[in-house]
Amino acid sequence: EGGCMALDAAEWRFASEFAWDDGGTTSPPLDTQPDDLIELIGSYSSDVLEPSHLGRLARTSTCMRRLLAELLETLRADRKAALLLSRKVAPSLADFLRERPTAIFASGKNITEADAPTLGHWLRSEASSQLELLNL
Repeated sequence: EGGCMALDAAEWRFASEFAWDDGGTTSPPLDTQPDDLIELIGSYSSDVLEPSHLGRLARTSTCMRRLLAELLETLRADRKAALLLSRKVAPSLADFLRERPTAIFASGKNITEADAPTLGHWLRSEASSQLELLNL
């Protein structure tokens, strides 16, 4: 509810199986992880509207936390930009996440070319999947 999605049991077991914890001495390279785990990380790391998914995945182990540290930092920066953009395209990000509107009317709200990358992140978010109309 409210767009907050926890790792389901299968995802948790899967991530935990490959994110071994060796006492904090090493972190396996991301490209050595199974394709399914990389896909899961990829989908979570691009969701600027609901970044807690990646945070929950990072908490599966110390090793996974180290593996995802850089992605988490990038996601935090992208999230900050998304929050600023949300002031232009929705009454508030919290309302958007709770109500999941099918249309956004943002014409005349001073959206610029510089907002395009952040808008792309916004639209790739699972929270935007119900959008049918985006009027800029």
